[in-house]
Amino acid sequence: MEYIEGFYNYQLVAISILVSILSAYVALDLRAFAAENRQTREKQKWLIISSIAMAVGIWAMHFIAMMAFQLPIPILYGGIATIASLLIAIVGCFLSFIIAIRVSTKHTLVFAALTMCAAIVGMHYTGMSAMHLSARMVLDPFLFAFSALFAVSASYASLFVMFPKGKILIEGRRRKIIAAILMGIAISGMHYTSMAATHFIPVDVPLTNNFGFMMEEDSMIVALATAVSALMFFLLYAKDTAYRKSVAITLEANILRKSEAQLRKLIQHLGEAIIVFDEQGDIKLFNKNAAMLFGYMPEGMFNKNVSQLIPELNNSEHSHFIEHYLQMGKSKIIDAESCEFEALHKHGHTTPVEIMISDTGKGFEYRFIGIIRDISLQKEKIERLESMANYDQLTNLFNRYSLNQRIEHAIVMAKRQKCTLAVMYLDLDGFKAVNDSFGHDVGDELLKKAAACLQQCVRESDSVGRLGGDEFCIVLEGVVDSKADSELVGEKILKLFSQPCRVKDYKLDITASIGVAIYPDDGIEVETLLKNADTAMYLAKKNGKNQLSFYEH
Repeated sequence: MEYIEGFYNYQLVAISILVSILSAYVALDLRAFAAENRQTREKQKWLIISSIAMAVGIWAMHFIAMMAFQLPIPILYGGIATIASLLIAIVGCFLSFIIAIRVSTKHTLVFAALTMCAAIVGMHYTGMSAMHLSARMVLDPFLFAFSALFAVSASYASLFVMFPKGKILIEGRRRKIIAAILMGIAISGMHYTSMAATHFIPVDVPLTNNFGFMMEEDSMIVALATAVSALMFFLLYAKDTAYRKSVAITLEANILRKSEAQLRKLIQHLGEAIIVFDEQGDIKLFNKNAAMLFGYMPEGMFNKNVSQLIPELNNSEHSHFIEHYLQMGKSKIIDAESCEFEALHKHGHTTPVEIMISDTGKGFEYRFIGIIRDISLQKEKIERLESMANYDQLTNLFNRYSLNQRIEHAIVMAKRQKCTLAVMYLDLDGFKAVNDSFGHDVGDELLKKAAACLQQCVRESDSVGRLGGDEFCIVLEGVVDSKADSELVGEKILKLFSQPCRVKDYKLDITASIGVAIYPDDGIEVETLLKNADTAMYLAKKNGKNQLSFYEH
């Protein structure tokens, strides 16, 4: 059988081998970097890049070697098959690298080598199928099998050196160089052995440019070899840049860990409740005072969300304060330097707290420090002071000051709504005798009972206050007929007070005298209405007590 004889340009053969070794070195170096990377996204990214680098090296080696093999007939290359050959190489290299790095059994590297061999062989023969020439290709079965076995063996040796199962015998760059040379031998050895197994038998088939493109030897080889080499050096530079960045991040993280360890010691000994949490609100530190405030053990709160302790942070106007801070970069996370919230205890009750939040600065990751102070005692003191300022401490009714404010407000509303209001002035008949006979303790209890009775006789919208001693005042607001309503309320009061009142072990007979002044008929100012109601009350006493009188002009 007549064969078409071809010959090699050995300078191009050398270039093809160097390209395969360079690409293998870069791909294995990138794969090792991917394996050492702790961040999942970065690991996946560099795994894909290393697979592409290896595939491009295999692909470039093949086509440089094909241009090194010269036949005395024209050759065209189909574009689809050429692209498909590259994709086969990428997928095969990717799978091989994944298997190689997960060394769990003695057979793992064998599977990785087989996968790499499949990538090399698949790329080679897909690339060969892209050739269109006036010849038919016939394979020598023995040499074909040998080429595949050669690729598996050399790939296994390369992966064994690069990713050993046991102790690493060769360290650093030497290991990568040896592994790259072995992988380059696997790639180029398979190619040239396979080419030796291929025979070209001439056939009478005319060629047209519809098949694809024709490689021009000088320009194509220089362009391809230069482009692949430039790509490999660029990938090495990108990897080194990423490596330096990761080292810097790791160093910064270590510094922050040391700083955080010192911060933990400091926070544990501070007198305030302190919580440290991250961008998602997950707790990273929970000191002893916080444990006392919220009822949780410090170790049990790690990675729990801060909203478990302060639900209002999720439901209030500050619900997105962390995101706002990260976006705007403001020095204060929330609008005020401190905010009041209700802290939720483990057992369900709430405690008013004051929170100040600040950040630990930009570093490896954000940390926010919440300083929490229990303000329940402070709130109680404020409430007591407000109560003392506005309420009578014995009866818990409005005091004279608050009652004046209530009457003033009622006058404003009456003007606006064009209605009337009534001011009722009440005095207990015989109270002095009770104090003198039974003591002030009994007198105080009597005043409390009187206050309770008065509140029973009015609406919630009405106001009841103690002016001092045994004198009380009632303000009936928003009434249409103040005189009729006053009489109705007065009858209720007189009826209640006409019944014997038991205080401690004593049965007391107490009545009341009531005076009424109507706005605006009897006055348009607070002082005038109170004075006229007081006058009407003395008129009731003068007329025999235990009755209601209206102010008379």
